[in-house]
Amino acid sequence: MHICTSCNPTELFYKIRISGESNLTHLPQLMSYLKSNDLLVNSRDNIIVVREAAVAGLYDYFSDVMEVKSIYFKVDDSDWKPINEIIELLEFKRIDQVILKNNVTFHIQPIVTKSQEVFAYEMLARFQDDNGNSVAPSKVFTAAKKETVLMR
Repeated sequence: MHICTSCNPTELFYKIRISGESNLTHLPQLMSYLKSNDLLVNSRDNIIVVREAAVAGLYDYFSDVMEVKSIYFKVDDSDWKPINEIIELLEFKRIDQVILKNNVTFHIQPIVTKSQEVFAYEMLARFQDDNGNSVAPSKVFTAAKKETVLMR
């Protein structure tokens, strides 16, 4: 039996490119922090590769003390994007947790004709967060598409 793992989110690594003379002065301190917390995957010149767990904190740091217009990120083979666009991906992280924690239920619903004869069935997915609140399927599927989870 083959077990499909296409929908299982995997850890994302983010490449972050830091430019600008004043921004680059922060790089040694950032690298030291990331290494000591096992968040740095690798680095080369002004590009660091970090674990997904580092991104929210890094974004806060960048926003507070650095020139964000000179900082870019990318995931996998995507194009470089301004660091402020990373916020959208961070919002989708909670959707990954719904899938990883199996907070998904499936419902089979009959499709009937006008005369109430069943001619087909559809399967519906319903999602819940850790607090038991419903998460709209459109949010989950949009997040999965954005993170290319459905394409892996």
